[in-house]
Order: sequence, then C-alpha cells, then structure tokens
Amino acid sequence: MCEALVTIIVLNWNGQKLLGECLESLRSSTYRSLEVLVVDNGSTDGSKDIATLYSECKFIEVGRNIGFCAGNNMGFSLANGEFIAILNNDMVVDPDWISEAVKLFKAHPSVGIVSCRQMNYFDNGLVDGLFHIVEGDLRIGPLGYGQNLADVPEAMQAGMVLSANGGSAMFRKDVINRTKGFDERFFAYCEEVDLCMRAFWDGWDCAYSPKAVVFHKDSQSFGKRSPLKLYLTERNRILCLLKNVPASILFARIPKILLWEIRAFRIYCLKFRTPEVYWRSRFEALRLAPRVLRDRKRFNKERKLRFK
Repeated sequence: MCEALVTIIVLNWNGQKLLGECLESLRSSTYRSLEVLVVDNGSTDGSKDIATLYSECKFIEVGRNIGFCAGNNMGFSLANGEFIAILNNDMVVDPDWISEAVKLFKAHPSVGIVSCRQMNYFDNGLVDGLFHIVEGDLRIGPLGYGQNLADVPEAMQAGMVLSANGGSAMFRKDVINRTKGFDERFFAYCEEVDLCMRAFWDGWDCAYSPKAVVFHKDSQSFGKRSPLKLYLTERNRILCLLKNVPASILFARIPKILLWEIRAFRIYCLKFRTPEVYWRSRFEALRLAPRVLRDRKRFNKERKLRFK
C-alpha cells in the first residue's frame, strides 16, 4: 500500500545557521513519501546555499519578509501532499515524527489537525509546548512550557485538544482548503490558534500525538522578549478571541479579563520595561476589531448554512 504524500513546509528567514540541521533531520525520517518546500522570506545570509545542498528540497524565494502567515500560505498553495506539515527552521525532528502524526489521521477521519510534542532542543527533558490552551482569563499559551516532562501528566496522553503548536503542526489539505489557511493580518504568533478554532467550527477535530516529537531551539528569529514578539502575541491574542470565542464566554470572563489586564500592564512596565508595547498592542487590536468582527459575522453565517 502506497504512503500518502506529506508536504513539509520549512519557513526560513536568515536561518543559515539553523536550516542545515533541520533539513538533515528530515532526511532521517522513517516516513519516505515526502515533499519538502523551503519557503524563504527574503534571506540575505546565504540560506539558499544551505538549501541547495539538499537536492530533495524545493527552494522558493519570496524576495522579502512577508511573515509567518503569508509565507506558510504560499507554501500551502504549492503543496501537493494529502497532509501538510509546517516546521520552523529552528526545529530538529524525531525520525518517527511524520509517521506518528499520519497514524492519527488514518485512525480518525474527523481529525484535521495534529499537534506534536515539542521538546526543548538544549534540554530534552524540558517541554517546549504540547498544544495550546485558553486559560480562564482568556490568555492563550502552550501547555507545559518550560516544565519537566515528568511533571506534565498530559504529555504522554493522546487526545483531542483546542489547538496545535504552530511550529510543528500537521494538517489535512482539506482543512487548509476550507479555512483558506492562516489569517495574514496576524503576521506571526497566535495564528495557529485562530486557524484551529476556525477548523473546529467547521467540524474538524485537533488531536495531540505524544509520539510525534520535535525539538525546538525557541525564538531564534525574534528573541524571547523581543518587543515585536510581545506586541504581536498580545495583539493577535485579542484578535483571535474577538474572531472566534462565543460572546457568552467573552462576557462571562470579563472580571477575569480585567484582572489579567491589570497584571499584564504591571508586567510590561516593571518586568519587560516596555509599557508602549502594551498600549500599542491594545490600540492596534481595537483598530482592527471592526474588520475582525465582520469576519466573525460572516463565519457564523457560513457555519449556520453548512450545518443547517
């Protein structure tokens, strides 16, 4: 029986020092029916020289940095696989990464997205992220980040979850076709949660596979406390909630949301020393809110017609 083709999209931006190890790990994959697309967002560091060492890869030059969302969307449009995986260039994959994810798809036709177990590259015993969760105050983040694997009971339990990790998620191509991929207004961060929520409302499940493992070097492009990363993370979190979360849940969580806003302001002022990032992210989310709410209204209408 022939294996289904899996397309792997490796998004790259000035990742010359990262790309080789990432692509080398894909060569060791136990799953052989692969198409590898390296989508390059205008690198100027010689990344192409590294990619050309791997003849099995197709190098796609964008010419400028169009962001995580638009870059992967370009990859989606060129992908031929029945399944499509996205992989950050600062990832190294376990040989069974693809095989284990495909097993879940084959066993569960309702599963449209698989979240993989991301571990810390520098300390394999630390969790980088299992899947994304939404807290009671509607903060969004990866479960288990920075914790010892043994201290996270969910780490080795397969099951249905809200959202996959964006750096190593795998999708059915049907899901990408129906959702139209990532919302390019997000540029980067929280875009995977938005896509997974839209897929959920479209009738798809997202599953977590503890045996599909990757190792992440974490924030190699932006830096962990980059003002740009902090800004995009908070702005996009608000946009994602406005776009996807039922109004009844949003209103019920208002007290907790306000408490988080007070805490967040203190963190940005005292810990990050970037109060301007806090205000900018909120003002920009407010500016984009009318367009996002129009999308929400359109999605709701389409869902009612689809499931009528």
